[in-house]
Amino acid sequence: MVTHANPKVSQRAIAAALRRYRRRAGVTLEEAAKAADYDAGSLSRAELCKVTPHPAIVRALLEFYGETDPAVLDNHAALAKHGRKRGWWNQYSDLMPVAYIGLEGAATKICSLENQLVPGLLQIDAYTRALMAAEAENTSEEEVERRLKLRNERKDILVREDNPCELWAIVDESVLHRPVGSRAVMAEQIEHLLTVSTLSNVTLQVLPFDAGAHGSLGSRFVILQFADPLDPGAVYVEQVHLRDEFVEKPEQVQVFVNAFGRLQASAETPTRSRAMLEKAKKALGQELPC
Repeated sequence: MVTHANPKVSQRAIAAALRRYRRRAGVTLEEAAKAADYDAGSLSRAELCKVTPHPAIVRALLEFYGETDPAVLDNHAALAKHGRKRGWWNQYSDLMPVAYIGLEGAATKICSLENQLVPGLLQIDAYTRALMAAEAENTSEEEVERRLKLRNERKDILVREDNPCELWAIVDESVLHRPVGSRAVMAEQIEHLLTVSTLSNVTLQVLPFDAGAHGSLGSRFVILQFADPLDPGAVYVEQVHLRDEFVEKPEQVQVFVNAFGRLQASAETPTRSRAMLEKAKKALGQELPC
């Protein structure tokens, strides 16, 4: 039996299998749904990883598609059962899209572009608190603590013992010079960036001012990649004053992958980026009161 600690991994595996088997069998959504006594709209949503069908439905579909191996059928039924479970992140549905938290936790590699702020997974608590204070007035201490707890639980993917997630982050140089909170907070935040950049699974690049204009100027996006080589991945696009967007069509995901590749070439190397961080930290230290 193959299951995963994160239900989102199992859900994506089932979605990919349902798409792959149906296309290989050459049948329509309507034909497959009718054979399994299932709704065609629900099957479409299952293939798009929006829902996970009951294990009995998954078994019936695979059998209709021609799968006869009992071990394969049992394995996919187990994946479906696990994919229908609720993740720990559902308790934070009022704070941010839980679908993103689940996918983030399931990712094996994350590529992040930030033009305004330190990436969330690399923020220290004081920096995050300052952002919360700027974003909303009169936020209760209880909500602040819940947000910090969520942020810190999400950070665990970088330091977990079993296959820590790989993070490749590109930040604009302006991020280093925008004082969030205070200069002391910024100095501590930059020191943290220097520390995490030494981790073998974290790569940090700074996009310098002299890189000039680029196709992703003003954009903030995160590319999530997964262990399954057949999974095209997903992109989370953060948009100010607009609803954040998930991109999952392979050809659209590839557009962001290509854009990130161009930015990697334009940004400073990790070594030179560390030098820029050291310079920014030194400048902040010189301006702090003795």
